[in-house]
Amino acid sequence: MSDGLTRIMRDMFPLTPLQEGMFYESTAQDRPWVNLEQIVVSLEGEALDGAAMQRAWQGVADAHAVLRLVIEERAEDHPVQRLHAPAPIPFATLDWSGEADPHQKLDDWLAQDRAAGIDPRTYPAFRVALIRFAPDRGVLVWTLHHVLLDGRSLAEVLDEAFARYDRARAGDGEPDAALGERDEVFAAHCRALASKDHAPGVAFFARHLAGYDGAHRIAEPSAAPGRKGRIEAFLSEAETAAFGDLAAAAEVAPSTVILAAWGIILARATQSGDAVFGMTLAGRHLVEGAEQALGCFINTVPIRLRPGAAQTLGDVLAEARADQIALRPHAHTPLSEIQRASDVPGGRGLFDTIVMFDRAALPAAMAGRGGAW
Repeated sequence: MSDGLTRIMRDMFPLTPLQEGMFYESTAQDRPWVNLEQIVVSLEGEALDGAAMQRAWQGVADAHAVLRLVIEERAEDHPVQRLHAPAPIPFATLDWSGEADPHQKLDDWLAQDRAAGIDPRTYPAFRVALIRFAPDRGVLVWTLHHVLLDGRSLAEVLDEAFARYDRARAGDGEPDAALGERDEVFAAHCRALASKDHAPGVAFFARHLAGYDGAHRIAEPSAAPGRKGRIEAFLSEAETAAFGDLAAAAEVAPSTVILAAWGIILARATQSGDAVFGMTLAGRHLVEGAEQALGCFINTVPIRLRPGAAQTLGDVLAEARADQIALRPHAHTPLSEIQRASDVPGGRGLFDTIVMFDRAALPAAMAGRGGAW
């Protein structure tokens, strides 16, 4: 183990502002299913080896300090995260090969799994289940608290876990590389954020949101646990080409077009002419090595568009682009501090929708890695 990882194990370090927000949403409000991720991987075409899969996931947890982080509350200060020593992870193997409708049983099981939630104050903040529908067909379910990892990290961990699974099934030894070395980066990122002066960012967003009271909303939070719904929409080749042409003609990135489009939809849906929504940023530019590191680096900040009736689409695109550029220096401003400095009353969130722009969703990102994916 490197000196850096030894130091992480000995010392505690702060949560990122977004981690802290997710932690309180899950624990202080007694909603353990909030900020829970359930990754379901379909497996077929080869005999499922439960022992090899368990060894693979245990190896991932042992190799990566980030997956062994637990949150510790302190009476008079912010919570901190500390590293738990390697220990067995919760891994279940379930055989449903005799079930008439295993897919319905899976839906019911996933609902129960989500309702059980995960407490990030206990080790580990994830669990794994291998469920057989037949000897050569089933699913792997990886349930984790979002406080551990962002979306980019999910793909990295999945790829490594199944690479280890293939090695275990083939009887090969463990990888020689010290795969946990890059986990030091996330601790450095958290410490850099804690030492950062957020006052300029708070002042920027206070001006940006001046006069906005958060009264116009399109959704209300659910009081009961439930899996995320999924509505997919795909552009045709012609629409994709037109989308690219629009971005090029306006000299903006595709993400700017998405932001402008959602701002227009939101303003019309709320009949307010004023759209405020969250924008999730990667947050991987504070410390060296963050692009390849594991952890929860993301942050969400508000963006405000006011697509009035007299504005052209070009005007809205220009406004969205200007906002993106203006908030870059303040991308790590804590959302809780932005909320306190705004005109939105306490108890009412700044926004109820978030836009996340990625080049590929998790299934597509994994498929792009080739191999069995």
